[in-house]
Amino acid sequence: GVVTSGDKLGLRSFNGLNTGGQDIGVFSTDLGTGSTSSNVYFKVKMIEDGTVSYAGVSFYDATTEALFFGKTGGNGAWGITDYTPETDVTVTNTVGPTNNIEYTVAGKIDILGGTITLWIDPDLASAETASPVNDPAATTTLTAGGTYNAVRLASGGTGTVRWDELVLSSSWDGLDFAGTDSDFDLLRDTWELIWTNSLAVLSSGSDFDSDGLNDEAEVDLLTDPTNSDSDGDGLGDFAEVN
Repeated sequence: GVVTSGDKLGLRSFNGLNTGGQDIGVFSTDLGTGSTSSNVYFKVKMIEDGTVSYAGVSFYDATTEALFFGKTGGNGAWGITDYTPETDVTVTNTVGPTNNIEYTVAGKIDILGGTITLWIDPDLASAETASPVNDPAATTTLTAGGTYNAVRLASGGTGTVRWDELVLSSSWDGLDFAGTDSDFDLLRDTWELIWTNSLAVLSSGSDFDSDGLNDEAEVDLLTDPTNSDSDGDGLGDFAEVN
């Protein structure tokens, strides 16, 4: 489901339900020490409002941040930070996110290959190595040691970031996972349950709050499908987007 960060969010431990259809457990740079996977991939969708200093996905060794993927705090460009050497190692692209545009951020920690990789808006239906659609935004050598057991979505500064469709997987193919739609109405079950606690209220072609935007459009616009004025500013959602 959709979550919004104005600062750091809590850690999400691995082995949660429906993590891309994969059972990840913990993973380690020492494959003999509690590790159940040699590769871990993640994918998440994010939109930032342009006033955050950084925004991204962190991997944790117990309660210590080890790796970061996303908009870096140095120059605001897409990049990766490895916090475990004596001096933090940051590798960045030359560009960063544009305000209020949705991006798919994906990454890989390759234990056997000793690399960490970041993709921005990859084509998940194509092969991981397909070029140019899946050329990495940044890649560097993995120097972090330890056993990783949790992931965190976080942002800093005065702005906000909206996150959706976090997936953890032990394979590239597992990232192409949009969530369950058990009633076949083109809306994810988790999204429907967040807003109405029911799968029988919303559907893609309906307009539950009668604001001129159907429920499927409200998914894309990140508005409240049960409130015709989602931000409470006196101007209806339809008027704000048209």
